Amino acid sequence: MLGQIDTSLFFVFNHFLQEQLPSSAVVFFTRHSEYLFMVLAIILFRTRQWAATARLLALMLVAVAVSDALGFVLKDLIGRERPCHALEGARVLVYCGKSFAMPSNHALNTFTLAGVALFMSKDRLRYAFCVLAALVALTRPIVGVHYLSDIIAGAALGLALAWGMVRLHDWVGSLSEERRLTTVLWLILGGMAAFRAYYIIYGPLDLSPDEAHYWEWTRHPALSYYSKGPMVAWLITIGTAIFGNTEFGVRVPAVLLSVLSSVLLYMLGRDMYDRQTGFFAAVLYQIIPLFSAYGIVMTIDRQFMRVSFRRSLLIWYSARSQKNMNGGSMVITMPYAENKGIIWYSTAAKKPV
Repeated sequence: MLGQIDTSLFFVFNHFLQEQLPSSAVVFFTRHSEYLFMVLAIILFRTRQWAATARLLALMLVAVAVSDALGFVLKDLIGRERPCHALEGARVLVYCGKSFAMPSNHALNTFTLAGVALFMSKDRLRYAFCVLAALVALTRPIVGVHYLSDIIAGAALGLALAWGMVRLHDWVGSLSEERRLTTVLWLILGGMAAFRAYYIIYGPLDLSPDEAHYWEWTRHPALSYYSKGPMVAWLITIGTAIFGNTEFGVRVPAVLLSVLSSVLLYMLGRDMYDRQTGFFAAVLYQIIPLFSAYGIVMTIDRQFMRVSFRRSLLIWYSARSQKNMNGGSMVITMPYAENKGIIWYSTAAKKPV
């Protein structure tokens, strides 16, 4: 019954409204809505304080990144076919994607943007975000690629996600400075880990020859191997034992080791300088391209090489240094330090020019 109603409503939008509205305008709204949201963002900058607007837009970008990834995950879980593939007589004005239908990512993302503006801003322009989100979302059944229920599901989920993100933002803002830094760091690390897991599962990157070689080692357990130590094979063995012989099973240790590296780097920066230095060093480690790639690709490089000599070097450094350092945490951290350079950069970045 509900399916029949949904199909009937789809044809009302797809046939009747498509005939009443100019196709070029509908296609523009469905394809290029980002330009319209950019116009609203520029108007916000002109009417509000710069810092508050920048914080609002930053939260919007983070929320949309989460919503977009969440939408694709839910599409695969629900597995509903698009009407342009399932229904005869559907009039399609744009490319009918290969992904599933529910929820509509257009609706999910635009209502996430609008929801952040609605729940966080007091400016009347927040209602313009909501109107624009509704217009963009409703073009999807008109162009023939979504049912109306896909739009409703996406809009509801987007508003709920936006509300949660704004509440999280307010809660973090209410914490003391010390707790705020560590909380934000954990949120960043959790977000980066989730993104990497998402990319490993849904991205186009197959196992590299080295990764396949190390996975082959797991089929012949040993205490050592001809060219490398056994740790990389042991970690892959744990990953594949839990998640199966998949790309994710092979690479999940790299995701966790990337998080651990930043945590240990934060400890080193905190002990050598202060919490803020540790925070920026840990975040910088996550976004440097080389280290960021090693958070996805499970190889021995940078994660296991030179562990023994770096640990010994740090023991020597902590013993000889005149600074008040926490030697225990620094010994743990040493295997992950290209880090003195990263910490120096984080410290220098705080100094006035």
